[in-house]
Amino acid sequence: MVRLVVDEAHKIFTDIVYRNSFSKLFMLAAYAIMKIYLSATMPPTLEKTFLSDSGMPSSMLFIRAPTTRPNLRYQVIQFENRLSHITKFAISVAKHLQTTTFTEDSRGIIYCTDIPTTNAVAASFNNCKSHSEMENSERLHHQNAWYEGHQQWMVATSGFLHGIDHPDVGAIIFINIPYGAINIEQGAGRAGRNGMPANVILLNSTNIHFARRDGQSDPQCIEAATLWARTVEECRRYLMTLLMDGRGIRCGDLPGAEKCDTCDPDTELLRTLRQLADRAPTPTPSPTPEDIDVNMDGHALNSDEMFDVGDWDDDSLMNVDLSILQGSEITTPNTSVDAPIPIPPTIAPRKIAIAPRKKAIALPTTTKPSLSVHLDVELHRLATKRKRDNVARLSAMTKYLLGKCFVCWAEKKDCNVVKTDDHQWFVHCRKNQEFIPDAMGWFDLKKNFNFKTKYSHCYRCGLPQGDFLPSTHPEFVPGRHMECPFQDFTAVLAWYVFIHMDVFLEACKFFQGLHPGMKKTEFLKWSNEIPPGAFYNGLQLVIWLWMYRHEQ
Repeated sequence: MVRLVVDEAHKIFTDIVYRNSFSKLFMLAAYAIMKIYLSATMPPTLEKTFLSDSGMPSSMLFIRAPTTRPNLRYQVIQFENRLSHITKFAISVAKHLQTTTFTEDSRGIIYCTDIPTTNAVAASFNNCKSHSEMENSERLHHQNAWYEGHQQWMVATSGFLHGIDHPDVGAIIFINIPYGAINIEQGAGRAGRNGMPANVILLNSTNIHFARRDGQSDPQCIEAATLWARTVEECRRYLMTLLMDGRGIRCGDLPGAEKCDTCDPDTELLRTLRQLADRAPTPTPSPTPEDIDVNMDGHALNSDEMFDVGDWDDDSLMNVDLSILQGSEITTPNTSVDAPIPIPPTIAPRKIAIAPRKKAIALPTTTKPSLSVHLDVELHRLATKRKRDNVARLSAMTKYLLGKCFVCWAEKKDCNVVKTDDHQWFVHCRKNQEFIPDAMGWFDLKKNFNFKTKYSHCYRCGLPQGDFLPSTHPEFVPGRHMECPFQDFTAVLAWYVFIHMDVFLEACKFFQGLHPGMKKTEFLKWSNEIPPGAFYNGLQLVIWLWMYRHEQ
């Protein structure tokens, strides 16, 4: 194998929270082959996150093209009713669009955030649907029926967001925000591929809120989606292009562009949609915070398949054989079903005018890895070596401190103080009963740590798991209870550095981003950041403290 091409590369950082197997893609950086990552929705603000999760160097070249499509008409209808009412409204909207804007060739997609809603809405469209609880043969039968025009509407979950390339999709309807702005733009990208105007309509429940803690990552861009959906003044095209391209462009600045609902709020379609919304049942009282079940990433816990990758489970993905990268043959598994699965028809390619190049591009003359590929691999190797060296330091440090009070060691008061339940961090470690400001701040730091990859770190102590597990820490096994011998390790020691000015000033000389007079909120955010080729800053600070104390 001489070249690796990864499509929908943004899913490396959007799905890694829910598909721990995606973290295995990091291993590909160690192979000396050309790597090309493709994505239509890679926000510039998440380039560093992508590089960190893929193991690629900061020198990686990003080639960008504008993401906006002038023929898409973004529209949002704010909806205060509960889910049963918003689904009825979605059905009414779809049927109105079908009778007023569709031709015989037109298609539409209704995206739902969970499987029960998908089933309920699909019942009004001959049960043409797609979600992960369906058998593959049934799902492909429905998709083929939609593709060939036997059904004009497909009702689906987020698994239908990628790889759908039908030219005549004239309408997209989202029932609530589909887990972030990246998914909104991916779903919108299914529409208008024939160049004709297409409607992208989001029905937004205003009683679902997204709350992000300080320092918490947001790789799906849920916060940006919430702002995009709830604005009543700013151009929606501007907000989306500002996120996706790093430069916003308004509907009025794009010649011939379809206007969004904030740029042109009085179209005939919007007036009709508002009338349909007014006929909806009387809204129920707004729920209290206790009524809304929101998970750590801020969206309602109502999805059985936030990211659908078919029948592949984590065990299957983790066991993928990487030997093909070293020259082994690729074999195709022998699969069969009882009934033949219809194949979607081939669509005749459309002609695209391409301007002639002024200068010919020099094509590769060999399939051997280039110097830059070898350089990338060497950078990855050095970064991995640095992390393994730090793991060795963590192993030595935790072996020495096992069962002892970490703070008393850091204070150099007594390296043999046993940590018991009665011996509280900082409170019982004071010199001459001195006052320690914000002695419990370490608890806020611990709550702030955000390990986006499941099982990548111990939630009790913050130490890494998997390939970088310290020799002193037990290995985590899903489904099995594990006692952590280093409870609060990273949070307590990182906080010790922050509140002891003499030590903190020394750390400021070593770490980029640390500075005298740093506020607590700044430190919490900094502690969560992950520099290239390293662990998160909070843990790096603890490793530095071990080395600093040894030098004294």
